[in-house]
Amino acid sequence: MRLRVWPGALAILVNATLASCSDKLVSPKATPFQPQASLVVSTPQVVISQVYGGGGNAGATYRNDFIELFNPGSSPVALAGWSVQYTSAAGTSWGVTALTGAIQPGGYYLVQEAVGAGGTTALPAPDATGTSAMAAGAGKVILVSATTAQAGACPTGAQIIDEVSYGTTSSDCGFHTTTTLTNTTAALRNNDGCAYTSDLTVDFAAGAPTPRNSATAMHSCTVVVLGSPATVVITPDSASIVLNGMLQLNAAATDSASHPLPGATFTWQSSAPTIVSVTAAGVVKGLQTGDAQITATTSNGFADTATIHVDAPTTGDIVISQIYGGGGNAGATYINDFIELFNRGTTPVNLSGWTVQYASATATTWTNAPTTLSGTIQPGRHVLVQEAAGSAGTVALPTPDVTGSIALGATAGKVLLAQPGATVTGACPTAGIADHVGYGTTANCAAEWGGTTETLSNTTAAFRKNDGCVNTGVVSNDFVQLSPNPRNSAYALRNCTGGTDRPQ
Repeated sequence: MRLRVWPGALAILVNATLASCSDKLVSPKATPFQPQASLVVSTPQVVISQVYGGGGNAGATYRNDFIELFNPGSSPVALAGWSVQYTSAAGTSWGVTALTGAIQPGGYYLVQEAVGAGGTTALPAPDATGTSAMAAGAGKVILVSATTAQAGACPTGAQIIDEVSYGTTSSDCGFHTTTTLTNTTAALRNNDGCAYTSDLTVDFAAGAPTPRNSATAMHSCTVVVLGSPATVVITPDSASIVLNGMLQLNAAATDSASHPLPGATFTWQSSAPTIVSVTAAGVVKGLQTGDAQITATTSNGFADTATIHVDAPTTGDIVISQIYGGGGNAGATYINDFIELFNRGTTPVNLSGWTVQYASATATTWTNAPTTLSGTIQPGRHVLVQEAAGSAGTVALPTPDVTGSIALGATAGKVLLAQPGATVTGACPTAGIADHVGYGTTANCAAEWGGTTETLSNTTAAFRKNDGCVNTGVVSNDFVQLSPNPRNSAYALRNCTGGTDRPQ
């Protein structure tokens, strides 16, 4: 690590605020290190960003030692003719590893060194390879714009680009040393390589080795000063919801330089609040059929508008196609209960604002926390609604389309699918209900809902026949008892209008 000296009246005391990676970059042909009281620090074109000497030792994960470089600037730097060099904590003879290629702005460069007998993991693909056997606890590493081996405990000269003395027993070459390392810790330059104050005790911290190579994602050291909001964008900018359906709108602001402003706040307003209401968080709800403009405005007056259309709800032909309440119980395979829906019709149906609700077999009140649905169910597709988990079971459900917390009875209960705005009261409601199923012979809605399914168990579910296509209105005829087989929206299309029926 080289300190750049400004002579005479221009010399000023080191100021840590000049140490960021956004400082002016200098040529490697800078004035050699000359310790004195009045100094100004400038970041080299390339810095040593990580040093690890415990590779292949007892307890190590990685098999090799390594040295990592980082380009904190804004231009590529050619490394051909450069080298990294290593010597022991008090050593004066340096081992050379030649470099090739270039290091991109914000990019890393991994130099693999000697391998040990231990460790279990190879390094990521190195950008250069050497054979220096580095000490785990303390040593010295320099980055040199030449391939000639350096001499002395603390080499100086314009060719020395950066230097790291790691471990408290190493030579202090005028800028202190890092903490002592171990077989399982590396010296890492802070802020992903950007920190540079010329004080190694400030710039470096010990941590688990994290080798990064030229394929690692770039890290910019540029400090961006954000301005005031100048542009606002609402997503989505238009949408249709059903009566009593809800939708989350999101607003994002950028400044005049197109920098995102994640901390921007907005005031939300509806042009027709009796048709579409909007909360302070941008959640809209359809109160009547029609259209409304929803506006998000920043504190300095910039705004964007989205159009929301409210449709009367379309029932379509959505049915409850499977019910399983034994999830997580003794002997169960699946950890969760679930309810499965199916679109046996020919048109998509928007489920926004619909709910799945549950009551025990003879109850007259329904769940206090119904599961609210969202999205659209396409013709011939299933929707998987995951409910409460138990303490047993071994297999997670396929990725659910909706997640709730209802604990269903394993053997008997009542499940209904309610449209937006429906009031669910009484033992066996029917108004505003798209489908309802009493499962288990003790369910008390047999007369109103067309019978019940068979009694279930911890290992059986109620299946609507023919993959969900059968719907005669008589539950006792439409369902069979089988092992649970949860199907989500990614499950194969099932066309109920023709073709050969697939077996359960």
